[in-house]
Amino acid sequence: MIELLTENFEIDPHGLKIQKWWQALINIQATFVLKVNGEKILEEPSWCVVEMAQALKMWELQSNWRTDFSYESMDEDEPELLWFRRTSDETWHVGSAWQISPANSQVSTEQLRNAVDQYCGQVERSVAR
Repeated sequence: MIELLTENFEIDPHGLKIQKWWQALINIQATFVLKVNGEKILEEPSWCVVEMAQALKMWELQSNWRTDFSYESMDEDEPELLWFRRTSDETWHVGSAWQISPANSQVSTEQLRNAVDQYCGQVERSVAR
């Protein structure tokens, strides 16, 4: 099982008036937690949640779940902040350059699809408020 969780949405820097589309991508941030099989693999208090949701949706549309995913942020220098590596038609390994613990990160395609859909929906609902 995989969970892509967000909480504590904020605009960073505080008080910024978002006027350009790209500002929404990197200035709307939240705490992001990645859990795989109940184990916390990553927790980051200032994650660019809108940018990642956009990257996930683009990957989903372009790859149809047939290629690996790697998230890199305009706000960070480090690559592979979050990655999904396809190991077969039905399994994926999940991880991050910033992960806090090495875990058995294998999840099914169905679990990954559900987690991505829930994450993108949660970000959309939270930002629309």
